[in-house]
Amino acid sequence: MAVNWPGLVSIGVFYIIVLGTGIWASRKSKREEKKCSGNRSEVAMVGGRNLNICVSIFTMTATWVGGGYILGSAEMVYDPTKGLVWAVAPLAFSMSLIIGALFFVKPMRSKNYVTLMDPFQEKYGNKVSAVLFIPALIGDVLWIACILGALGGTVSVVTDIHSWLAVIISAAVAVLYTLMGGLYSVAYTDVIQLCFIIVGLWLCVPFILASPSSANFTVAAVTKLHQEPWIGRLELEDAGRWVEDILLLASEKLILMAVKVSVVLCGTAGAGLAMMTSSVHLFWIISSDVLYCMMAPQVICIFYLSRWVNYLGACFGFVLALLLRVLVGEPVIGLPDLMPLPWDKIQVDGTRYRLFPFRTAILLITLGTIFLVSRLAECLFEKRKLGSEDETDATCQEMKPMNKEQTNTSLDG
Repeated sequence: MAVNWPGLVSIGVFYIIVLGTGIWASRKSKREEKKCSGNRSEVAMVGGRNLNICVSIFTMTATWVGGGYILGSAEMVYDPTKGLVWAVAPLAFSMSLIIGALFFVKPMRSKNYVTLMDPFQEKYGNKVSAVLFIPALIGDVLWIACILGALGGTVSVVTDIHSWLAVIISAAVAVLYTLMGGLYSVAYTDVIQLCFIIVGLWLCVPFILASPSSANFTVAAVTKLHQEPWIGRLELEDAGRWVEDILLLASEKLILMAVKVSVVLCGTAGAGLAMMTSSVHLFWIISSDVLYCMMAPQVICIFYLSRWVNYLGACFGFVLALLLRVLVGEPVIGLPDLMPLPWDKIQVDGTRYRLFPFRTAILLITLGTIFLVSRLAECLFEKRKLGSEDETDATCQEMKPMNKEQTNTSLDG
């Protein structure tokens, strides 16, 4: 494989700029630590809560519109069985940001939470929160794999180096600047990366249009040329699955040490997964799947049903969601589809193509289970408590000293 030296140099310059920005931001982070009245961990994880509005907009946009978003959407459009109509990320991400802003930002900021797991720890304690953290961790690792897979694929195409080497280099750079500066480094490097994305994508347009290998994209949108039209089709029986795809995509030193160790471990695990498959969309969907089925009902309950739920309901709901998701299966990762569902279509290889929106069904079932089990547990606890109080009152009544009339009556008897 001949190395494309101009491409390699351009990628190298890009990584140097990103790493340099990360190092500069890490120094800014150290200065902010001295001025910040909060904890050092807050500076590392939420930028001391004082990022300016422009940087905040850039880092929020870059978080969503990254390699996974661009290449995952391109993968869907290029897939002859899907097409543009199945590239739901723009609509899904827009909905996710609006829902998050309207329903979850205010309660999070009003209580100065640092992570999404803070309300669970406050409500249920450390042990239950640790269990509920598992799907969030899995989702994050798969998301990292999605991003690194996209980076590796892009760098491999541009430079003609092996994809696994590109993944390792990308992971090393990202982990390094995150370790050095926390959210400050991530936020300011996001600004640089988003600018490169915007400029780079527009620079590609004239080359693509002028290439003899590219067909007339307006004709190819509705006419079968080399493959099925790229605009795709949405059949009525697929409507439930299409809607569900949109819904898928919602001591200080010890804390700081845990954050840094987590960055390294998640980066390493994500890089390892990214080298296992070339599909960016696979990691994208599986990551969202885990969070949607298992975490979304827990988050809704902790913010809007907190008075009526408890740790027993949360644990029962988590186990049920996990069991149902495993039984439904996921053939793309080798998980057999054991549970038949309405409207299933059996494929040639014997697997089931699911038309029923089972992920949304799991979410709703889990939501109801958390509430019902919590209320049942509360009722049983109250009943037991009242029974215990009645026994105590009866015992106290028996132990009360008898008054004079009661004594005389007893003696006369």
